[in-house]
This record gives sequence, structure tokens and C-alpha cells, in this order.
Amino acid sequence: MDEEQLYVNLNYLWKNFCITDTYEPGSTAKPFTVAAALEDGAITPETNVECVGKLEIGGYDIKCHAGSCGWLTLEQAVAKSCNVSMMKIAQMLGSEEFCKFQQVFNFGLKTNVDLAGEARTASLIYTPDKMGPTDLATNSFGQNFNVTMIEMISAFCSLVNGGYYYEPHMVNKITNASGATVQNIEPRVLKQTVSESTSKLIRQYCKAVVEYGTGKTAKAPGYSVGGKTGTAETIDPITHKRSETDYVVSFIGCVPAEDPQIAIYVVVDRLNASKQDNARVATQLVRSILMEALPYLNIFMTEELTEAEIQELNALQLEITSEYTKKPEEENLGGETGEAGETPENGNTGSGNTVTPPWMNYPIDPETGYRVNPEDGRKYDAQTGIPVEGGESVPNPDIPVNPSLP
Repeated sequence: MDEEQLYVNLNYLWKNFCITDTYEPGSTAKPFTVAAALEDGAITPETNVECVGKLEIGGYDIKCHAGSCGWLTLEQAVAKSCNVSMMKIAQMLGSEEFCKFQQVFNFGLKTNVDLAGEARTASLIYTPDKMGPTDLATNSFGQNFNVTMIEMISAFCSLVNGGYYYEPHMVNKITNASGATVQNIEPRVLKQTVSESTSKLIRQYCKAVVEYGTGKTAKAPGYSVGGKTGTAETIDPITHKRSETDYVVSFIGCVPAEDPQIAIYVVVDRLNASKQDNARVATQLVRSILMEALPYLNIFMTEELTEAEIQELNALQLEITSEYTKKPEEENLGGETGEAGETPENGNTGSGNTVTPPWMNYPIDPETGYRVNPEDGRKYDAQTGIPVEGGESVPNPDIPVNPSLP
């Protein structure tokens, strides 16, 4: 690397991408376009839009990545990520109102998250006096303006939580050396971006993205996931010109889709592959993260598992369980190891080289087939150990217990 390239790459190592770097959000911006038009009254939930594959604006033929989509409902337009539909919706909304809602969603402004180095993107979004028809068209599907990750996730949360924009924080309380709480950081609502009715529609549209649209591979077994995929061209950091080969791919979403408890945003900046414009990389990362994070956060499954999903979760549980099953020489070379038949301090029994996960010691309820924690009554799938809620996902008796599990 020459001196300039070295400087650029060292800066990338030192910076927190989530708050300091800006990029074009791509199609993850489409729910915002639809929400703005719904909130403004430019469209209604019954609006249908036709896509013939391209739209001529300002002397340019701007194409839809999906080809000719035909007539689409708003849900289908978001699910299929139709560019032409978004351009037509933005035309109905108009540049004045479009730019107003950019401000409403806090694009161009700092979120004031409690981290150092947050970028301000005021110069990277349009004002009405500088936005031409082509700019409005490209902005409608997330191109030609820049955001930071913290801007996007904060705004998206307001889209799906009923419209309430909260000030984002990394810290929820500060304690002193003795452990006493010095300060509590309480949730603070700054404004309402959209109405509850609009928010409910956006949740519905985002759920459709994962059910049958461009984000199907983000679906986590047993959970209802909503969100939006994104693919955007990048600006070369050295030449400062638009690249036709380098892309940012992403997925922004929430779980459960109908009543979100968490939001997730994965951005892959210039994938290390010959073909970079593949949002599936982001959706698969989201799926992997959710499969581990949701049970850990005690967010219960809301949908029945298929046989294939049960087998997949069994395999994942086996992988996790293997962390509990280590030979003494692997776990502690020359250190203390338990003798066969002894009971370790943690209460688990083993042969000296195995430790059983706590849920495996819970008794099985003969009526439901779940393992039940005798202390708090919480139920766990007898095969996978995944928490379940109120019998929503009764184990299939036709599927045998995985003999590989302890």
C-alpha cells in the first residue's frame, strides 16, 4: 500500500463503523419512503402501483432490479423491493414532503448516542431547493444520500415500535466502585415519527419481506421476523468516485415481527467476494445471530417448528453441548479434574470429562413433553433446550430424540 492507502486503512481499524462511517442505505430505506407517504396521506393502504421494469425520469431510464413486477400492493412493493414502485410513491409525496420526513426520521442529524466520534450527515442529504426529479427518484430507494448505522437503526425502531423515536444509548446505568448506582439512564422519547396505524402497516410489510420477499433467508426457526434487505453502490474512499463493482449489502429487522422486542441491523461493507451485490450474506448473518441471541434473551418462540428446523436446532444444540463435553487434557492441562462419580461444585454430575447443561437436569412434564425448571416453572424443549412459552410449540412425538444428545 502507498502512504494514502495505508492512512485510509489504518483509519478504518481505529474507527467505530456503526457511528463514524457513512454509506448509502440502499433498499433498507424503502419502508421509510412508504411510511412517509402513508403518514402524509399521499397514498393509502389500498394504493396499488404498476411496475413495467423501468421509469424515465429526468432523461434517465431508471430500472427496477426485479424486472417488470406488474401491479403491486404496498406490501408486495416492499416485499419484492420494487424500485419503480418507490419512485412513483415518492412522486406522489413530492420533494418538499420527502425532505421533511427525512428530517422527521432524523436523517442528517446526530442521534447523540453516548459514544465518541459520531458523524453528522447534514451535508449528505438533500434539501427541497436542491432536489431535482432524478434525486427524488433515487432517494426513494436509498441511493444518492448517506446515513450512519446508528441513524438507520434508531429511525427504524421508531417505524416498528408505534412511531416513538428514542434517544439511543449504550449505557443504561453508571455505578461506583462499591456497586452503588450513581446514575440511571432512562429511556427518553424525543418525538413521534409516524402514527401507530402507519407503524402497524410497516410491521406487516416488513414481515412480508421475510415471509415471501427478498429477505426469506433471514427467517430464524420458531420466530416471526420482519425487516428489509438493502444493496447499494459505494464511493471509493481514495478516488471518491462511485464504484460499479463494490457494494454495501445489509438487512435491518425486528423480532417478533408483530410485537418487536429487539431490532437488528447487519451491514456488510464491500464483501470479500467477486460478486458483492448479494444481500443474502447479510440475511444469513442475521439468521445466525438471532438463533443464538433470542433464546439467550429469553424471547420465546411464536411459531411452530418444521421437522427440518427441529433437526437444525438439534445440530446447533449438539454443537453448543460439545462445549460442555471436554476431555480433561483439553480443558485443563495439568490442572484439577473431577474423578468419575464425583459431584462438582456446580451441581452437575459426570464421569470426570463431561458437564451436563442445566436444562438436561430438569424433570420432563408427561403431559406436555417439556422439561420444566422447578424453581421458576420455565419450560424448555426436551430435545433442544430452547425456551418455549405456554405450549405454543409442542414437540412432535413422531420426531425421535436425537441420540447424539446427552
